[in-house]
Amino acid sequence: IRAKSTILFTVHPRKKTGAAVTTPVSIQPEVATTSGTSVTLSSSVPSWVKFFAVAIINTSTNGTSVPIIQLGDSGGVETTGYSGGSSGMNSAGGGAWIPSTVGAICGRNAAADDCNGIIYFTKEDSSDNTWAWSGGFTTKTPGPTEGATSCGRKALSGVLTTVILTTENGTDTYDAGSAALILLG
Repeated sequence: IRAKSTILFTVHPRKKTGAAVTTPVSIQPEVATTSGTSVTLSSSVPSWVKFFAVAIINTSTNGTSVPIIQLGDSGGVETTGYSGGSSGMNSAGGGAWIPSTVGAICGRNAAADDCNGIIYFTKEDSSDNTWAWSGGFTTKTPGPTEGATSCGRKALSGVLTTVILTTENGTDTYDAGSAALILLG
C-alpha cells in the first residue's frame, strides 16, 4: 500500500436489516525508514480506531537489535509491559522464539536485513485499552531467507495516540526502506 497523502474513506457493508454499517478507514502516507533510531508512523491516531496494520517495506538497520513497534497514549510512548515475541524458521533450517517485553517484534536482528511484512493490531478490550497483535514478515539479506511470525498483547494506560517503529536497544539506526500505517474503525 503506497499513499502520497492521508486517504479517508468509508466502507458500507449491509446488515441483515439492510441498514448500512459505516467503518472509517484511513491509509496514512508511507514514511521513510532511512534514518534515525525511531520512526513515528503516527502521533495522532484517531480515537475511533479499533484495528490497524503496519506494513514494513524493505526496512533494515545498521545493528543487531530486533526491530519493534511501540504504542503510546497521551502520556507518551510506552516502552515496557509488552507480552509477546516472534518465532521463525530460515532456509538453513534454524529458528527460535524471541520474546519481547518492550515492543511488537517486526523483523530480525542482523545488520542490512531486508525486511518485509505486515503486523495487525486489534483493540482487544476498550475498558483497559488492550491491543493484541499478530503478523508475519520475511528477511532475505545478507544471510539465509527467513520467515517469521509475531504475536502478543499490550495494555496501554490510556487511549492509543501514537505508533512508532524503533529497535529493542533503541540505539540502532534505520538505514533503508519505509513503513505504512492503515487505520480502521
